[in-house]
Amino acid sequence: GLTISGGGIKTLPAIALNVGANGININDGAILDNSVNNNDITVNGDVNVNNGSFLLGNSGASLAAQNFTITTGIFTSSGAPNDFSGNVSINGGTFNAGSGITSIAGDLTLAGVATFNNDNGTVMLDGTSDQNVTGDFSTEDFNNLTVNKSSGNVVLGASTTINVSNILSLNGGNINTQASGASLRLLNGVGSVSRTDGFVDGPLQVDLNDNDAFSFPVGKNNTYKPAQIHIQNGSQSANPLTWEVEYYAGTADDFVSVENDITSMSSIETNADPDEQVVYINTSDYWRIDSGGGSATLDAITIDISNVGLSSDDINDQLLQVMVWDEAGGEWDHLGGISSGVPSAANVVSTLPQSFSEKIVTSGAETNTALPVDLLYFRGVAENNNVELSWKTATEINNDYFEIHRSADGRDFEVIGTVKGAGDSSEPIEYTFVDANPYFGLNYYQLRQVDFDGADEIFEVIQVENKYIQQGIQGMIYPNPTNPDNLNVRIATGDDHTMVKARITDLSGRSYLDMEFSGSLVIDQKITPTSKMTPGIYFMTISQGKNTNRFKIVIK
Repeated sequence: GLTISGGGIKTLPAIALNVGANGININDGAILDNSVNNNDITVNGDVNVNNGSFLLGNSGASLAAQNFTITTGIFTSSGAPNDFSGNVSINGGTFNAGSGITSIAGDLTLAGVATFNNDNGTVMLDGTSDQNVTGDFSTEDFNNLTVNKSSGNVVLGASTTINVSNILSLNGGNINTQASGASLRLLNGVGSVSRTDGFVDGPLQVDLNDNDAFSFPVGKNNTYKPAQIHIQNGSQSANPLTWEVEYYAGTADDFVSVENDITSMSSIETNADPDEQVVYINTSDYWRIDSGGGSATLDAITIDISNVGLSSDDINDQLLQVMVWDEAGGEWDHLGGISSGVPSAANVVSTLPQSFSEKIVTSGAETNTALPVDLLYFRGVAENNNVELSWKTATEINNDYFEIHRSADGRDFEVIGTVKGAGDSSEPIEYTFVDANPYFGLNYYQLRQVDFDGADEIFEVIQVENKYIQQGIQGMIYPNPTNPDNLNVRIATGDDHTMVKARITDLSGRSYLDMEFSGSLVIDQKITPTSKMTPGIYFMTISQGKNTNRFKIVIK
């Protein structure tokens, strides 16, 4: 390791630096200066700026380390890339990220007494599990924020505030903004989002001006459900206004706010054209659109109607309209609708202008066959190592059966059972299914509804945590089958003190992994085999004290 203390400036010589597992520790107001020679620094441990300064240098330098913590003092990167495989904790002092890329695989924390400066650089969150971001970052905007995760999501903590002044790039993984007081705001308006995968799960704020058209990349759980608004020119009470959009799964009659309380799903405005009467309101999902305290008029609203059981005929026959809740009138109002696309990628665009403050928006149809099975709720409760799933439909048309899907990671699902549907029904029906073998820890469940003609609809994912304390030791690899680059192990024990050992072998007994974990009731992490695994059958053996378990892995 490298410890700098005793005050003064310590200038690193012109040589690449490789620091051992004890890391770098800066104490006593000392200054570690790498800005003179701009070396590449690799730390096989942590960097701790306890009291002092660390001047990394310009784009000719670089820093790679595990965890980074600053308590008192200054860290300055003047264009050098920073790559942290663990957590970044800004507990005090000032963290100047600079104009380079700061990659973080763990959590990012900013204490109230600390300062974070992003300059014109990029913060990239690229860990392989959930990453928590906590703190008020509003005093210094993120220039670019990139989410580039192969698994897991970014979760904003309660009262965490992030403003992005340039571009939010969504390349994999979602950003969860549902915590109380959490805020993600894009200041750059149109052009402020680049998306290849992922979305914002919770409210997203964007600063927009008159005549702007913007698509909000929102969704819930595993489902991307964007909503686009087009602001009427000259209609905003101020420029810009901070618009906020959030997508919800389920029926809108669960929604209550200061401005809206959905009291009747069946109270619908009479259309002036009797041939375009909406008589059914979508009970599967809806959007909340808020003009941020100002007033405005939207010329058009586009909402996503993909993967909700619609046929191509339903879309092409123009049976759907955009509906908005009229709180004063206590009814759903028509905004017209032009639908387009295919069942897996479709939307409907309103044709009538609508004045705005906060509004609840969904779709409506002239026939109930142009809407999916009306699912009122889908819930799960864990008890005594079982998970009881329950769901309720309002109406059913041509419903053959439901498939119940389960996943350990929310991405790769397996079918664990089926429940017969009611065919046709105009009355509410309740269903239940018991998963007698849930995963320990977090379980993801999804319903697939299948019609007699084979058409299907997949509903939103729910999460149920199974906290049952195991006797002995149990384990699993997920997903399974999988490939060697995507091996995740979850182990449950009844002992949080004794070390856990894990080994992967093939049918001949050849070892591909030997590793140990500290004692814990639940272990859940990605693992990397030490030898190349080709497609075939393998076994993982886990042991803790006298307890042993063995299970099969399929590599595809």
